[in-house]
Amino acid sequence: TKALGFAQEGIEAVRSMRDGSFTNNIGVLTFGSTYYAVISGGKWTLSASNPGVLLDKFTRTVVVNNVSRDINDNIVTAGGTDDPKTKKVTVTVSWGNPAKTVQLIAYIADILKN
Repeated sequence: TKALGFAQEGIEAVRSMRDGSFTNNIGVLTFGSTYYAVISGGKWTLSASNPGVLLDKFTRTVVVNNVSRDINDNIVTAGGTDDPKTKKVTVTVSWGNPAKTVQLIAYIADILKN
């Protein structure tokens, strides 16, 4: 339950960043790279530096990837045309030995055109 909560919080962190400025907060990321959701200056941000475990147990990572669409505007995993205003967000929370994971995937779009 706690891992799922951390994963949901990670998705909401990226949505908050999108709402602040898709161009400045999402568009500048290296897509496909691993980031960590952290609060800096009272706002969510994605850091390339691991801030350490959450509650002495959980590690949360965030990966943002490009999205492609086919001729009918459907999201496709292969082929298609890049949609620079839509990104796929994957948040993974892991813990334990052997490792257990919870993963959430969401799509974000530049709905505020910012």
